[in-house]
Amino acid sequence: MTNAAQAADLVLRELGGGRVTGVALEEENGRAVWKAVLAGGTGTRGAQVDVLSRAVRETAADPEARVVRARFTAPDA
Repeated sequence: MTNAAQAADLVLRELGGGRVTGVALEEENGRAVWKAVLAGGTGTRGAQVDVLSRAVRETAADPEARVVRARFTAPDA
């Protein structure tokens, strides 16, 4: 299983650049996923990390990024 810190690390490695500003555990199509918000020079992006397989998928930026950010803030690298 993947925890929030591991999900943030996977997102940074797979999508490159920026800073993970929030991570939230949610259910997507019956599977547990970490939804992450990634901020960088090109704006805000979203990503999902499957809790079991650790597969990373880029998604549209979450319009409720402030809510996600309030639930978990990743430490600055």
